[in-house]
Amino acid sequence: MEQRIIALRGAIQVADDSPQSIQKSVGRLFDALCEKNETMVEDSMVCIMFTITDDLHSLNPATALRRDNPSLQAPLFCMQEPDIVGMLPRMIRMLIQFYAPDRTFARPIYLDGAEKLRSDLSSH
Repeated sequence: MEQRIIALRGAIQVADDSPQSIQKSVGRLFDALCEKNETMVEDSMVCIMFTITDDLHSLNPATALRRDNPSLQAPLFCMQEPDIVGMLPRMIRMLIQFYAPDRTFARPIYLDGAEKLRSDLSSH
């Protein structure tokens, strides 16, 4: 079966700007994305990108993921979200690009308040 690159989205609202909260939230989001998207395995991942809101300063989400998954070989990249009036605070978004046979394998996850971002896609 032919493989194509799929982009899988997820987001989580962090409880507070502390290294522990960011570490826990990034791990929880990554684990939930992997669990819900069983066909996505580490070997199929092309890259993982993060965005964070400007109120999170204590830990880079890419560093948090690498600490929990030191064997992860996919390149990680982090950017700051633009400061938009009315945006949700303490938000981390994750975009995983990976190879899969079909787009139906990409099931997004929104946790801990991030469901408000895409209520049409949230299953929690």
